[in-house]
Amino acid sequence: MIYNDFDFSPYFVDESIREQLLPEMQHQATSVSGADGALFGALTLGTRLIEVDARIIRESRSKLDEFLPFLAAKLFSRKPSRLYT
Repeated sequence: MIYNDFDFSPYFVDESIREQLLPEMQHQATSVSGADGALFGALTLGTRLIEVDARIIRESRSKLDEFLPFLAAKLFSRKPSRLYT
């Protein structure tokens, strides 16, 4: 799995990836008196959620505890990033 230009394959195995087909959409429309329906105004796309189940194996719990902050830093992104599986 590559996310935010970082290859995670040496660090864990992705077991399952679940993602929404489309992001949440919010439609804005204006009612027009005397006309059927509404006048389309705008469409706003929301966040698209992608869930990844991963398996991390380390020699001991302490090794896992040392690894988790590194993993969290690599997964954090202030801007949307591409996910390649």
